[in-house]
Amino acid sequence: MFDRPITAVVTEIRSLSSNVRELTLLATSGRFFPDFSPGAHLVFKLPNDDTRSYSIVSQTADSRFARIGVKKDPDGRGGSLYMHELNVGDLITVVDGRNDFELTQHGGKSVFLAGGIGITPILPMVRSLSMQGRPWELHYAVRTPEDAVFRDALKELPGGAVHMYYSDTDGKMIPVAEVLGGEAPGTYFYCCGPAPMIDIFLTASSLDEKYLRYERFSGVAAAPAEVAYEVRLARAGRTIMVEVGETILNALLRNGITVDHSCQEGLCGACETRVLEGEVEHRDLVLDDYERAEGKMMICCSIAKSASLTLDI
Repeated sequence: MFDRPITAVVTEIRSLSSNVRELTLLATSGRFFPDFSPGAHLVFKLPNDDTRSYSIVSQTADSRFARIGVKKDPDGRGGSLYMHELNVGDLITVVDGRNDFELTQHGGKSVFLAGGIGITPILPMVRSLSMQGRPWELHYAVRTPEDAVFRDALKELPGGAVHMYYSDTDGKMIPVAEVLGGEAPGTYFYCCGPAPMIDIFLTASSLDEKYLRYERFSGVAAAPAEVAYEVRLARAGRTIMVEVGETILNALLRNGITVDHSCQEGLCGACETRVLEGEVEHRDLVLDDYERAEGKMMICCSIAKSASLTLDI
């Protein structure tokens, strides 16, 4: 977590494909980016006050710099289009950084499955393993060879193996079940890519879920309230109403209550909140059953099952 936002200047832009660019950012005013572990992302504030998260593809020895990869999505909510309009010298506000997709430190092999722009958090992971001399293997699926950003850099890394799959040119896709079933016990698997790919990854084997790590780049639609309900804010000493058609997050912002949030799709974890009283209908893609039982919820998309909730806000 940042103690305050960082203003960064774009110092370099590299076109990796027709719709993917890498931006090098320099923290200004004597600030530094934290030394993030591989798999982390930065959270950016857009001109309309929305926030978007993009994976860190590399950090240099000079911690004033960080590089991110961004794919232009014409059907998205505008964040990637804005990032693709930035020029060298432009300023951008970085409000936070976090890692919900960390490498597990263990003595065995790590196997990665990446689809499209899902390679961006995985690149620093395999780079880290390569530097440590730990075994790794990558299965990387894209539509065409031109879409395989970072392919050459990946193949130059020692200690691992890279398998490419081109769905449009050779009709090949990652044989997920075969990959998951073909490794020794104790292997950890990591997946980032389109939602259907991750859904298959999570259901294609009987492996213990602790060996399956994943990150989604697209989430769920927010679940607006079908009936109004009351939310009590324990620390603020306030009570607000969540009206029909809005989320808890919407209601908080409407009432001038600022809370951490980013994706608004239940996948980034920024709005995680502790529930002190009440029952929740969970709609997020982040929390596991244990975390939900502990009383955690994502207020951007999950709703009350009970007549009211008391939150640690």
